[in-house]
Amino acid sequence: MATLYPVLPTLKYDQSSQANYNVRTITTDFGDGYQQVQPDGINFNVQTGTLTHRLLSLADSATLRAFLETNCGTSTVITILNMMEDPTGGTTLNVYLQSYSVTNLGTHFNYTINYREAFNV
Repeated sequence: MATLYPVLPTLKYDQSSQANYNVRTITTDFGDGYQQVQPDGINFNVQTGTLTHRLLSLADSATLRAFLETNCGTSTVITILNMMEDPTGGTTLNVYLQSYSVTNLGTHFNYTINYREAFNV
């Protein structure tokens, strides 16, 4: 069951958000340096990445933190905007939230959230 990421006016993906693509392959070595390389399974190209939310107010930080505490590290599939594939925000991506960190800047907070693409939706 997909859950929508919380929509708050100040939650925007910062330009420092990044995506990585981990390609799983099966490699077989033969004599004389020959290799056979093939994709490992149907979903062999897995997107992982980091979402960064900067300068959140105390109220927005509390909302996001409650959401992350409920969903991070669970089998819950979250739908986010796939900003790496479509900067206009028209493409979504189903992910698992793996971990997050919070930086307290006094009156505002920065969040860094790590995700992994989910295929079982």
